[in-house]
Amino acid sequence: MKPIQEKGEIIYLIEGVDHAGEQKVFGLPKNQIEAHWERGSNIKLAQLFGIVDQGIVLVEHVFQGLKRPLCDGEDMDADRLKLVFSWKPILDYCWLEANRFDDSKLETRQAPVGKVFVVILSPNKVKDAYPSTDFWIERWYWVRESNTLAKAPVGWEDRYDIKLK
Repeated sequence: MKPIQEKGEIIYLIEGVDHAGEQKVFGLPKNQIEAHWERGSNIKLAQLFGIVDQGIVLVEHVFQGLKRPLCDGEDMDADRLKLVFSWKPILDYCWLEANRFDDSKLETRQAPVGKVFVVILSPNKVKDAYPSTDFWIERWYWVRESNTLAKAPVGWEDRYDIKLK
């Protein structure tokens, strides 16, 4: 992840590709990382550094639209714009409590059996203020793997509107 400063904020950037194979930049504001830090979410942060940062270029499936209502500010249809990336990493990452947040002490372990990794993204609607970022990283987590589509989340047909890749 590469930190940059835009509009007085630090944004961490990850380079990757979208569903069409085009180069894109995915951003995560420093204040969101700090919020995980303050909550002691050491596993979430380890996964951000070990899986999301390194693996977003390995995306196997891209879905658009969440099949549940979601508003974002004045946008009452924000669910329609969400992108969901999924793939199946071979490793998971964590920090032991004593080494928490020390990048040099990031621990690896086998990925959970029968699970895929999912990242939920939103398009950058404020490109004029944050021109370096194409999509905002919102959430990332492990989910059960589909029986009908390898490397996709279980129930993907019922969770998402469209399969883009």
